[in-house]
Amino acid sequence: ALLGDVGAATRAILGDVALADDGALVLGTGGFVVVSTGRIPRYVDGLLTTLLYEDVDGPVYAVEGTVHGLAASIVEAGHRGGWAALKPERIAARSGTAARTPRVDAALEGTGTPDWDLRHRFEVEAGDFSPEEIVRGTIDDLAARFSRIAGLLRAANICPERFVATGGLAASPHLTSRIGDVMAAPVVIDSRPHRTAVGAALLARDGR
Repeated sequence: ALLGDVGAATRAILGDVALADDGALVLGTGGFVVVSTGRIPRYVDGLLTTLLYEDVDGPVYAVEGTVHGLAASIVEAGHRGGWAALKPERIAARSGTAARTPRVDAALEGTGTPDWDLRHRFEVEAGDFSPEEIVRGTIDDLAARFSRIAGLLRAANICPERFVATGGLAASPHLTSRIGDVMAAPVVIDSRPHRTAVGAALLARDGR
């Protein structure tokens, strides 16, 4: 089951009638793609089937994909440019001036779904790349993992037409726009503040 802040945020987003047809992107220390499947659990190869929440009518299920080490990988890219003191969203903004995009394998905490590669690494292709270009390559590599998750959801005919992003890194337009591009689905930023707190209250109300 989804736990902690991720579960609370997705409970609030996917339990919102106005957002019922959307998927959720939780962008924080890790990245999570969560799609509600309603009262019936669905199984997608490479992804997780999880209990989203339970109310008086019974359980509500979701399919979940994960991108491990989202913030840590962006911070590591920032270290290469001497920007260790900056917040991850401000580091991501440095990618806007990059002229090239090097290949980066940004997996400081492994990859997450669907590969479950547990090797910890941050590798940049050989070349004279600027710090801004390394940040851009990092964002592209992380976004590609979201794209793989969307591809699996699409193959199972459960990929929503739109995703609502929440979490600290949802404030990074350079990251969210790239994720939306490669997922081939619009990403909108959650307009409601304190979504996690709202979700936590809903979970408490539902006895979770």
